This record gives sequence, structure tokens and C-alpha cells, in this order.
Amino acid sequence: MQILSTQVLKGPNYWSNFRKNLIVVKLDLQKFEYLPTNKISGFNNRLKEMLPTLYGHYCSPGKPGGLYARMEEGTWLGHVIEHVALELQSLAGMECGFGRTYGTDDLGIYHVIFSYKIEKAGLYAAKAAVDLVHSLAENKPYSHLPVVIAELKRLKNEAQLSPYLSTIVEEANKRKIPVFKDHRLPCVTLGYGVNQRSIWESPDANIDECALYLSKLYPDNFSSSRIPIIAVTGTNGKTTVVRLIAEQAKKALRSVGFTTTEGIYINNKMVHKGDCSGPTSAQHVLQSPEVNFAVLECARGGILRSGLGFDYCDISILTNITSDHLGLNDIHHIDEMARVKGVVLHSTKKDGYAILNAENDLVYEFKEELACNIALFSTKENARIIDHCQKGGLAAFVNHDQITIQKGDASYVLGNVKDIPLTFEGKAPCMIANLLPAVLAGFISKLPLPSIQEAIFNFVPNHENLPGRMNLFDFPHCKVMIDYAHNEAAFAELKHYLDTHNCTKKVGIITAVGDRREEDIEQVGYQTALLFDEIIIRHDRDCRGRTHEEITQLLINGINKAPSPPIVKIISDEHEAVTHAIRHARVNTFILYAVEDVFSSIEFIKKELQKLKVENEVAYGA
Repeated sequence: MQILSTQVLKGPNYWSNFRKNLIVVKLDLQKFEYLPTNKISGFNNRLKEMLPTLYGHYCSPGKPGGLYARMEEGTWLGHVIEHVALELQSLAGMECGFGRTYGTDDLGIYHVIFSYKIEKAGLYAAKAAVDLVHSLAENKPYSHLPVVIAELKRLKNEAQLSPYLSTIVEEANKRKIPVFKDHRLPCVTLGYGVNQRSIWESPDANIDECALYLSKLYPDNFSSSRIPIIAVTGTNGKTTVVRLIAEQAKKALRSVGFTTTEGIYINNKMVHKGDCSGPTSAQHVLQSPEVNFAVLECARGGILRSGLGFDYCDISILTNITSDHLGLNDIHHIDEMARVKGVVLHSTKKDGYAILNAENDLVYEFKEELACNIALFSTKENARIIDHCQKGGLAAFVNHDQITIQKGDASYVLGNVKDIPLTFEGKAPCMIANLLPAVLAGFISKLPLPSIQEAIFNFVPNHENLPGRMNLFDFPHCKVMIDYAHNEAAFAELKHYLDTHNCTKKVGIITAVGDRREEDIEQVGYQTALLFDEIIIRHDRDCRGRTHEEITQLLINGINKAPSPPIVKIISDEHEAVTHAIRHARVNTFILYAVEDVFSSIEFIKKELQKLKVENEVAYGA
């Protein structure tokens, strides 16, 4: 058997919203896929002799000896490894207690999942458990158990906090006060943002008074140790929603920290550049002492890789769910993708709100399974919205061009959707769909309505406010729009907008992400063929496992399925492709430039615009 990968989860995750510290081992059983425990001669007795304390594992029978009963019936070795990893930690003084084993779509490949107290110990236990079980299954001697237990004890002692700090952490956990530990320093940090406090080791401290100390530090425990957290997930639209919520909070004089796929921002200043839609970036914001309002983009990859960077949020938003990213990280089916996004929703506090897209069936289905309050949004006042509001629910929708928030019978009109710059005079349905959950989040957060209105009526979707999201540049003879579109759904939404434009020609500079399924790449080609008169295929610097030629061919396969396939050119270099499009554009051409690196693309377009302006001035002067 072989370990294919190992992950460390540290927050609410795909496998459990409540058991945050999990090790996930992706295991190939190889020949043992065909040899459950009752088919491996002598294995059960060898394991019982090696680890007699496994008798205490109840397993599914629900009583002592339960695991043994399962082994006699016949269970797979991944399941046994799960229990052994837990028992090794227990023998070293770390009671963990949770484990699960799940099959995958690939024969013989399993996810073995178990909890840990100390990360290094959990990782060590994973490898040791596989080695031990593999040796016994092969009927080979295994003499390393004393060494394994000794090493696990050493790792436990190495990470052990002092009695005082351990008691502080224990009492904080009881009160659901967030805890950050940095083992390089003799302290722990409690709370989020402006409400955080660092507790340092104190030789003279009275351990018995820790509970009293925390009750004075955080009188109501949960609330006084935290700041408002809004978590945004979905296939498309996340970054726009995050930025628009942050803008509303800023207008309401909040000190805002937010994360996006472009970076981490504290009070509108970028403090870190890059894809910051994962848990580490979220914790950066939550540990920033000046922040009193957090808006966090939560992308699929980070959730699967490490879990969420927080335990609870006040408001969660699910913009939409589409097939993008299927086939990655063992997520092959749309219902599995919905479960990934659902991690964010299930992290919502019981008295908080989950904001759901009433026009997306997969999103709307969460309405019945969540324990928190529900708010809905829709670009139209549909039956779901009407029913929800009639029952006293909260919703945002467009009614006769008016952005409306309704709670039961009470309604609040924010203004005409066509007057909001983000919507491009109401011609961009995708931006309207992004606007609605954002204003709902502001309303639920009790931001003043004038602050919400000031934000949305002054938020222009340019390269400064919303980099890479429908940023329009006016050249003398054509228009160039930069957008981060990279999947079929995004191009379908852009089509709604471009269909309102009466252009001489529509040119698309496109590519596809190489790690997507063949059918998804072909669908990008097909969708763009419905949108443009001419397509220029470019290539990312990182093609994620495919060659330029493979990506090109898959896109062309999709393009050729369209009723009237457009002209196709191949210009691999991104900047050469856009330069060619601009230089050869006829008057009143619209160029959609789907970018890889948002900021470098913006800078390049700005330089091209300035260069063309200078050339025109010289020509005019001549």
C-alpha cells in the first residue's frame, strides 16, 4: 500500500464542520483492496497482540470490542489504519477520538481521516499507522512500536504549553473564545481583531484564577472576543461581493480587513499580494489588531486544502454553484462541490444569516438544512422570494428596476438599479446578482442605509476599485474590457452584457485553465464562440498539466460545435495577443481580454492606451 498525499486541516472542513483538527491521508491499498481483514490470514490476531488497547474502540457496533467485530466480519485496511493512528496518539497521552474512512471514485483509493491534538504528532501517527498495518498484513515483523510511542510523547512534550497557558487555552475553548498559538513565543492570543489580547507566560500566575481572569477580559465570552465576520463563497462573483461589502463597511466608518484572490487588504491598503482566498489569509485579517469588521473570500481550494480560517461567521454568502473545478481534489460530482461550498454556510452562527441565491437550485436547497437564519436574493421577485417574505423572511431583489430589501411586510428601496455604476446601466445581470447579496450583508450588519447607498452608488467597477472584474478601457477606436473570466458560466454571464452592445465587431482573447476536465475546456470554447466574431487563443504561463497545443485543440473542439464558429487565431503570448487585437481593431470594436495576472494585465493596457494616445497626437500634429 502507498500514501499518495497527506493533508492537515485546521478549521471547519469538507469532512466535518465541528471537528476542525483532522489529518487526511489519501491511501492506495493496491493488492489489499481485494483482501479485507477476514481474508488476510492471521492479521487480526497479530494486530490484537500488537495493540490490545484497540479493544476499547467501539466502532459502528457501539460497544467495546466493536472494531474487533468489524475485523472478524471483514473490513478494509484503510479503516483499520484510521483506528491505529488514533490509538497510537492515545498511547502517547493524546486522546483524539474521531475517525472516518471513505472510498473515492478510484478503485482501491481511500481517504483515511482522523483527529489530532498536535499537528506534528498527527502526521507522525499517520505514517506510523500505515507502516504498522502494512507490516502485519504482509506478516512481517514490526518492532518499532516502543520507538513510535516514545517519539509521539516527545512531540507532545515539545508542543506542550505551560500549565498556566494550557489552562488559559482550556478555559477559552470552553467559552468559545478564539485562540491563536505561536509555539515560538511563550504566549497565546485570544480573540479576533480589535478584541484580541495576548496572554504571556507568568511564573507567578494563579492557575485557579484563570476562569475569573477570562470572565473579566471577555464578560460575555463569545461576542466580546470576536468581530463581525462575513464569509463569501461560490463559483463566480466572490471577489466583487467581498469588495462591495467592504466598501459599505468603510462608508460606515468600520476598520475593514478583507481577503480576495488578488490580495489581503487592511483599511483599503493591500498588505499582501497574491491569491489570498484561503485560511491563512483569513487568519492574517483576524489577527490584525486594527480590524473591527472582516470580509473573507473563501475559495474551494483553501477549504479542501486546510479548512476555514475561522470557526464561526456572522454572515455567510453563497453566490452560485456551477461545474467549474470538477475533477480536482477528488471532487467529481456537482453535489460534492455543493458540499464544499456548504462548509462556509454551516459555519454560520445560529443567530447569524446565510444569504442564498434563490435563482440557483443547488444553492437554494441549503435553505432547509441550515440551522441559522436565511436571507434570499434574486434578480427578480420570483416565487421563492415571495414565499420567503410572506413567512416573515428577509430578501433582496429587483422590482421594477428598484433595488429592494424586504423583511416580511416591510420593504426598503435603495434606488434604481440602472443608476448604480456596477451594473453598467442595468445591462450586466451578473453584477446585479453580485450587488444583491452585498447589500443584504450590509443591511444584516446594521450598517446605516445611507452608508449602503453611498457605497453602491459611488462604487465604479474600474481597475482601482475592482481589478480584473469588467474593467472597461476606452481606446480612441475601440473598447477593451479586462475580466478574470475563466469558466463557461463566467463567459455566459458576459454574453448577457455584450448582447446589449451594438458593435462593429466583438473580439475575445481567451484561454482555458489546464487542470479542468476536457469537457469543461470545450464548453469554454463553445460558450465563447456564441459570444465573439473573432477569438484569439492565448496561453497562461502555467498551463497546469497540459501543453499549449492540447488546450488550443480542446478550445477549438468546443468552438467548432457552435452554430456559426467565429474566426480563430492563435497568439500564445498574452501581451502580443492583446496588442494584435488593439492594433487591428476596426472602429467600434469591443475586445474582451480574459486575463491571467490581473495587475500586470491592467498595467499593460494602461501603457498601450498611453502609447496609442501619444501616437495619435503625433499623427494629428503632423
